[in-house]
Amino acid sequence: MSEESPAEADSRSLTTIQDFFRLYIEPEVIRREALGLLVQPYRLHAAQVIWFAEDRAPQIRLNQEVRAMARAKIGRSLSPGDPIYPSDLEELEEVRLAEDDDPNAAHATLILIKGHWALWFDCTYNKARAANAMTKAQEFLSAAATALAKSHLAAFFDNLFSAAELAARAELLLTPDPGFISKTNHKAIHSRINKQSCLGNVSDQFVRAFNRLSELRSPARYSHESIQFDEAQCAELLQTVSDEMASLRSSRLREERSPHSAPSQASSSP
Repeated sequence: MSEESPAEADSRSLTTIQDFFRLYIEPEVIRREALGLLVQPYRLHAAQVIWFAEDRAPQIRLNQEVRAMARAKIGRSLSPGDPIYPSDLEELEEVRLAEDDDPNAAHATLILIKGHWALWFDCTYNKARAANAMTKAQEFLSAAATALAKSHLAAFFDNLFSAAELAARAELLLTPDPGFISKTNHKAIHSRINKQSCLGNVSDQFVRAFNRLSELRSPARYSHESIQFDEAQCAELLQTVSDEMASLRSSRLREERSPHSAPSQASSSP
């Protein structure tokens, strides 16, 4: 695949920003204008859309309602506690939801900077829930490694399956599926993670390891015979689960940095 040219990237960014205005911002401005809630002439300099993991309508914020934490380059000297205005901004390096916002929500934040709309969005849902699952998964992974070092294979397979299942649950939580949030049974996780693998959204190697551990867990616990599994095979399973967890933490569980910008006159903003 050829590398995207700057012109193509600019065109894609413009389209993305226009879509956010068309789908979310303009209808909200029109709604508020019809209710007499906006002082005319109304000038928009910031907007934000919050999508919730639960099945409820998004929240749309305009101008001073927008709240976020940001890392930015400022065009003047500041003292601690000084207010920062949109006109002060030269470049936004990172934007994320405020600490008192829903930690499981996704967002898009648009700010007008020197005549250009800058858009930051993170469409990853349930980050806090997924991070909690990953914390527990790490505990089981450590227990599995300790069990393997002592050749306690029953404990190894039981703990490694738990780590893999929690990692799979974390993966699944990051997609918008309100019905899955409260599901904790083996069948629901097994079915969904295999479907995601078929769609190419999850590592095939990890899902194969997850399925193998699912098969081995019950015999490891309840069989009257010892499991025949050599150390190299066990180490490979352990490494596969560990690698998937590391990949998930370093990619989807960090704050997504997705900046787009476009000239304000090119958008259909009010």
